Amino acid sequence: MLLRTLDSWTAAIDKNSGGHVHAIFLDWAKAFDKVPHQRLLSKLQHHGIDGAALEWLKNFLVGRSHFALGPLLFNVYVSDLPAVVKTNLVQFADDCTIFREVTSQDDVDELQEDLALIDIWCVNNGMQLNAKKCVAIDLSRARQPWLPQYMIGGAVLEYVSTQRLLGVHIARDLRWNHHVDVQRKKAAQTLGFAARNLRGCTQRVKRMAYLTLEKPKLFYGTPAWHPWTKTNTEKMARTQNKALHFIHGRHVPPPEMQNMLSVPAQLAYNDLLFFKKSLCGLTEYNAMARITEGRVHRGDDPLHPRLQQPPARTELGQNAFDYRIVAEWNAAPPAIKDCTAAQFPAVCDRKLTSARWDASFLEVFRTALPDFTRKNDEKRERPLQRSGSLAPAHISRVWTKINDSQNFSTDEILFFLGMYCLHGPADDLKED
Repeated sequence: MLLRTLDSWTAAIDKNSGGHVHAIFLDWAKAFDKVPHQRLLSKLQHHGIDGAALEWLKNFLVGRSHFALGPLLFNVYVSDLPAVVKTNLVQFADDCTIFREVTSQDDVDELQEDLALIDIWCVNNGMQLNAKKCVAIDLSRARQPWLPQYMIGGAVLEYVSTQRLLGVHIARDLRWNHHVDVQRKKAAQTLGFAARNLRGCTQRVKRMAYLTLEKPKLFYGTPAWHPWTKTNTEKMARTQNKALHFIHGRHVPPPEMQNMLSVPAQLAYNDLLFFKKSLCGLTEYNAMARITEGRVHRGDDPLHPRLQQPPARTELGQNAFDYRIVAEWNAAPPAIKDCTAAQFPAVCDRKLTSARWDASFLEVFRTALPDFTRKNDEKRERPLQRSGSLAPAHISRVWTKINDSQNFSTDEILFFLGMYCLHGPADDLKED
């Protein structure tokens, strides 16, 4: 729902850089407590629920000392609300938003008429809106805002510059500076709590605390929103770096040995995972609504044709999900494109682990091992377990290749490690 809504707003503003989308965020007064149970049972029966199931729900709801209504039954009760209005209306549990692209006063009048129809629906269905908490926002990149008067229940709605929708803070210009700042603050508070209570714990426990408590706050909903500016990306990276210091202490290992994705890589991973789920039909989002197959280039894989990005006029449109995912998907290896949504995390982990494996061994053998050899050469004496006066020469050649170039294979590194463990440090391995 969130991604579809943001796509609609982005497409409308990208189509006309001076255009406006007016969104009204509705707030139900005591949403779950106000639902009349008898009327809810009638709507359930209208949707085909009868017999023992309806009787069970009746016994569950009627005559209780406390209200037991949950989001699912509330969704059933308000499911006929979108049919009342002509304007776009999206809702998730007690979150309800009505919006419309406005190009003239007629659009403003129609949006106001729909608000009046919602008022009538509330009266007929025993519901009530909290007019003081209902707000409007003028979504636009135009310099001059367009702020016509909208009313609900006789009360004039207040305009805001930012509004929270399903955990994401929407700014008037659809930039994400405010949202990044809010999420960074929440993540920092969580990290501080973990640091105070996990002092002295192992790196494994601290890493699990970051992955379960802080990381979800920092990257929540990133397929729908994207930092896309260098400033916001660096802010998120600084927050993650603090978590790395919390996990590893003062001596944070290099990126290839952290066993953690960088911020840009994590954003791309989240995009690809959501896109894969959409292609597999696991979400209601139609990922291919505006994406088409592109031209075939020489060297392209016929089993995985390139995708063509949808048209985008502005920077805003070029950072929308259905635009940026095309480049990420085209660059993905065939294994990621062929796997199922359930296999996707494991396939990505194998690819990333393989890349970290080579880079980690490069770091170890270029720094730690020569230093270890110099310090322990006189202390360690290992007998030559295999005949082969050529063994030290083999080690020397492989080490020279590793030390002078990054074009080496994992097998060559493992060969070097095995020979080192068998024969111990050799004189020709020492560096001047």
